[in-house]
Amino acid sequence: MKGVRFDNAYSVCGLCSPARASMLTGMYPHNHRMWNNNDMMQWAVRNLPDDVRLISQDLIDAGYNCGYVGKWHCGIEKLPSTYGFVGMDVPGYGNPYKTKEYAEYIAERGLKPPEPVEVIVGKAYGGTLSGPVEACISHFIAEYAIDLMKKFNEERKDSGKPFMMFVSFWGPHHPCFIPEPYASMYEPQDVELWPNVDDDLSGKPRSMKRFSAFYPHLREVSKEQLRRLVAKYWGFCTFIDYEIGRLLEALEEMGIADETAVLFSSDHGDLTGAHGRLWDKGPFMYEETYHIPLIIRIPWLDTKGAVCQKFVSNMDLATTVLDIAGLPIPDYHDARSLLPLVADPESNWRDDIMCEFHGHRYLYSQRMVRWDRYKYIFNPSDYDELYDLVNDPYEMNNLINQPEYKKIAEEGRLRLLKWIKDSKDPLEFAAKFLLGNSR
Repeated sequence: MKGVRFDNAYSVCGLCSPARASMLTGMYPHNHRMWNNNDMMQWAVRNLPDDVRLISQDLIDAGYNCGYVGKWHCGIEKLPSTYGFVGMDVPGYGNPYKTKEYAEYIAERGLKPPEPVEVIVGKAYGGTLSGPVEACISHFIAEYAIDLMKKFNEERKDSGKPFMMFVSFWGPHHPCFIPEPYASMYEPQDVELWPNVDDDLSGKPRSMKRFSAFYPHLREVSKEQLRRLVAKYWGFCTFIDYEIGRLLEALEEMGIADETAVLFSSDHGDLTGAHGRLWDKGPFMYEETYHIPLIIRIPWLDTKGAVCQKFVSNMDLATTVLDIAGLPIPDYHDARSLLPLVADPESNWRDDIMCEFHGHRYLYSQRMVRWDRYKYIFNPSDYDELYDLVNDPYEMNNLINQPEYKKIAEEGRLRLLKWIKDSKDPLEFAAKFLLGNSR
């Protein structure tokens, strides 16, 4: 079966709730208004506004069954079932080990919830879990999704009713606690730490150093400990890869792999010790948190290539799903369908992309435009950033004040202003004044 890997895919916002809501609405966070993680801080928007519509509602109106399994993080009171999904309803980020579905799962199989048997640095980072793979949340999510797919497929065979599934793993996400064999699958001594692990953040906005206060252990973490954490993260990625493989095998076993589109991506990345041992995601628009995996497999579509270099967003997946279903694309979608690029990765497409951020743990606005080999970042409350990702792939050197890059910086400002205006970004008023006066 053929698929296309998008090598220049970016998260519309490197934070869970805004990105996930965009993946389900096709809208920028500044338009669906879930700016931050909905279960953090008193100023966070807890639920999507009533006028915001999810793609599940369009699909259900068109006769689809829609299933949701796993992490939600798009509402506290408004849950997947609010929007017509069948499956799991987990408020906010949720504790997967405390869901009734997981409790039923382990009771039926005579399993015990895993516990940490090794902790590296602290519980916010990672380590090893006890027990078998089958007792862990990632395996449970895949098992629950397979059962729901089988149920939907039986109904499809009886009535012809198609289905769409949104399967959302909690991992790979810090803290990286995983079971064997994944916990020791990668040797720490084989981990080659990236060059920016000792980045002193000179020439960068001050908020980056301040954010490190939320992870004080990492200020003193050794490179040996960091290698152990990265090895756990790699193991977590492999664990999730295995579980996704089980989902694909289930499609084969049901005999519907050749007529089922599969879209894979993530909501964001993670610093995992990059840029001076920063952790998590936050007021920084580095590649580690914004450059994401994205693969689309549509078996019945004859594709002319397996890799696409165009700039795309995880927000585009919402619009792509409606296009696959043959449904009209609503005018309020900011995203574009990726089907033309799946058919031909060299299709005519935009030559840049905008991403946004509104704060994590504290309010902080940022906008980014990515084009050609460059990245320009607008920090309204601090000085801006410019990176040449060919000469400086690890974003160590902020070029915003380099005379030889003056024209490139100006091009970035103009590109960003156009995106802000075209997307009706409320930051437009400030951007008109400040982008002309960046340090």
